[in-house]
Amino acid sequence: MSISAEIVDSYKNARPVIARKLAQGPREDQALALVMGASGLFFVASIPGNLRAAAINPDVPLEARLSGALLALLFIAPLIFYVLAGITGLILRLFGGPKGLYGARIALFWALFCAAPLALLQSLISGFLGPVVLASAIGIGVFIVFLYIWIMGLTEVFKQT
Repeated sequence: MSISAEIVDSYKNARPVIARKLAQGPREDQALALVMGASGLFFVASIPGNLRAAAINPDVPLEARLSGALLALLFIAPLIFYVLAGITGLILRLFGGPKGLYGARIALFWALFCAAPLALLQSLISGFLGPVVLASAIGIGVFIVFLYIWIMGLTEVFKQT
């Protein structure tokens, strides 16, 4: 199944998609590709906002804004996501969850990857229209979709123990 079809399926019901990913066995290359792909999409999503901010306040040039976003989203954020997934996996283990942390990583990274296209939409709206209610509403929707997919993924990981 293609990655875009899996993302759409995750919006409907994330548990079977996570189950298929976990059935492949622990593949750290897949986990790393998911977190780096999500981070790359979030970097692309930051570009319209940085363009707008640089046009409004030219004291900080666009190149500085984009290089800061690149450093934060492609180098620092994946490390933070790995730590968050590790903490989540340890909490699952306390409640009788899986012994390994791979499932917690896949659940978090897949949720991030699925939320990234919606973050692109939110970024375009806020980049073109500025801070409007619609952009805020879509941002809340992105966060709700992320939480839904992450929680469904964690329940699937917990179920498979």
